Amino acid sequence: MTVEIRTQPYDAARYGRPYVAIVSYRYSALGDAERWGTWVGEHGDAGVLRIEAQPGDVLMTGRTDSVGQDRRRRWYIVEGDQSLRSVRREDGMFEQRRFQHETTHSRD
Repeated sequence: MTVEIRTQPYDAARYGRPYVAIVSYRYSALGDAERWGTWVGEHGDAGVLRIEAQPGDVLMTGRTDSVGQDRRRRWYIVEGDQSLRSVRREDGMFEQRRFQHETTHSRD
């Protein structure tokens, strides 16, 4: 299913374009992305993030910061009705969803 997330305008002089990725359950750094989505919009303006995802996938969104202080990362779990549930790494939801996802989905 295609998941879309609207983005807000931002300071193009400081922030890079928004991104979305499906990340593994144990790691959530940019280098650990399993699949990258796309962003449609003009640099600095509002836009839309798009990614193909399955229920149970963990999405990470954010923007890079040229100053290096604020990456504005957010994590979501894709629900069966295509809604997104916001989660925090420290909530322990990643490990719980990993088990549920691995027992009900396979990626070939």
